[in-house]
Amino acid sequence: MVSKPSKNRPSLSSRRRVFFLSSLIVLIIPGLIFYRLVDIQLLDNSELIARGEDQRVYTRELPARRGDIYDSNKDLLATSLIRYTIWADPRRVEDPWQTAQLLAPVLQSSAETLHTKLIAQGAFSYLKRKVSMETRDAVLALELNGIHSYKEYARHYPIESSLRSSFVGFVGSEEQGLGGIEFSYNDQLVGTPGRLYLEGDPNGNPIALGERKEQPALPGASVYLTIDNPFQFQTEQILLEQVEQTSSLSGTAIVMQPSTGRILSMATVVREENSSSDESVSASETPHSPETPYSYVVSNENRAVTWTYEPGSALKPLTFSAILDTDTATPQSVREVPASLVLYDSLFEDHDWHPPLDMSVSEILRISSNIGTILWSQGLGEELLYQYLLRFGVGSELLRQELPGESVGQLLDLNDWSGTSIATIALGQGVALTPLQMLNVYNIIANDGVQIPPQLVGDVISTQGRRVGPEVPSQSQIISSETAREVKDMLVNVVESGTGKNAAVDNYLVAGKTGTARKPLPTGGYEDEDGNYHYITTFAGFLPADNPVISIIVVLEEPQNSIYASQTSAPAFALLAREAIRHFHIPPSVSVAGPGATGQ
Repeated sequence: MVSKPSKNRPSLSSRRRVFFLSSLIVLIIPGLIFYRLVDIQLLDNSELIARGEDQRVYTRELPARRGDIYDSNKDLLATSLIRYTIWADPRRVEDPWQTAQLLAPVLQSSAETLHTKLIAQGAFSYLKRKVSMETRDAVLALELNGIHSYKEYARHYPIESSLRSSFVGFVGSEEQGLGGIEFSYNDQLVGTPGRLYLEGDPNGNPIALGERKEQPALPGASVYLTIDNPFQFQTEQILLEQVEQTSSLSGTAIVMQPSTGRILSMATVVREENSSSDESVSASETPHSPETPYSYVVSNENRAVTWTYEPGSALKPLTFSAILDTDTATPQSVREVPASLVLYDSLFEDHDWHPPLDMSVSEILRISSNIGTILWSQGLGEELLYQYLLRFGVGSELLRQELPGESVGQLLDLNDWSGTSIATIALGQGVALTPLQMLNVYNIIANDGVQIPPQLVGDVISTQGRRVGPEVPSQSQIISSETAREVKDMLVNVVESGTGKNAAVDNYLVAGKTGTARKPLPTGGYEDEDGNYHYITTFAGFLPADNPVISIIVVLEEPQNSIYASQTSAPAFALLAREAIRHFHIPPSVSVAGPGATGQ
């Protein structure tokens, strides 16, 4: 009898399959392991090498030294000094409280504050930024686990003057520019950080004989301003005295080289209410007694480019430049000029009443006749006057964003002009300019009609000594050279025998113009609730008129001793002119024979 196979016992063929599969597995697994070992060690091992390097090679950023800032005399205004930051890796600090107690006297901080930082989450915690080398060495001498340092820079301003606040600006904790030239030229000043690659132990400490590679940081470029720091100080002092003597709300002055556009000085003085406490007076502040309710200080705000005002008759040279340039009239053109004129619903008057007189264009500008200016501007027409305002830079930035916050002024679109706009704008009312825009008008006349844009930065020099900026501004002919010379001669007459006599300087031909303008109120209009007007006075001009070397503008806001520019701004112009002549060694006019020839 043949026995039957048990259902629980595998058949021969099943056992053979199991044996075959088991043998295959035994052969495949070692084979895969062997292949992987060969692949790792002999073939593609770059990934594992990279992993290994990540675990033992540490990368640190090397800060770049920020570029320096200089004045036109190459006097250092801003630089960067080496400092050190103390930091901790809280994971490596063995005893946070004891470590905090040891560090507290060295870092001049409380142990409680440091302890909080030493138990913070993560691998990095600031303990103190920008300490001296001596402090860094004292910390490292304690040999505390998890406490490290790295080099960085701290901005330093060697000269304590208004240049820092008005022009140079300031930086943040990370050395990024936040104001002034530090901000506008940050990309050139900041430099390029480097990299340090070094081999370290698991605690992050460098291995003495380990690999070390360094990609050096590239320092930033240096910036050279056109401002002359000693002359800037003198400008501030003259302006301080004049603003105080006239009891003005504020004063602004600019001195430039019209032939280059270089700004030599630019100052603002403001009146501030005195606090109840008797605080000491700074070098840039006028002394005051306890009874004086206010004092005068050099302002941090650069109102020469941020503040706009209506310049009044100081704008008339632009108006007459347009009139002469379009052949609407010549300096000798004569017409009858009454003492007053009604235009639509507005009455316009000259400063002094006179019967109808025949006046030449030159005479109209010399005595600053409003009526004569209006009559000739009507002959010019609205559209041409508007176009010349634009050509002279009204409504445009002039410094190409060298100083943050520059205003473009205010010029109504031609479509928004009313029936009296041509009259008011021709007289310098109803149009707002910055003091820099106003002086730019006179620079164009001084330059034989050529516009040379103002500049505050003369050069940007790389660490290799190459000039890398700024771009040389393009020049353009705004009015013909003949027109410019004619207006220049008319402005000389203004100073010699017209409203600008107090701006005259012995032995120098001075060309310039006064401007007394009503100050618009924030609520609109010009007349306050008591029926009073407030005034802003301007004198702008250049000298020597036969070969212009410097141009100057002085603007005083609400002077109290007189509302006339001839008695307020013009004398300040003369003081600045004399100081500029002395400081920059400007020779006298060739055409002036001797002292007093300017008609003082």
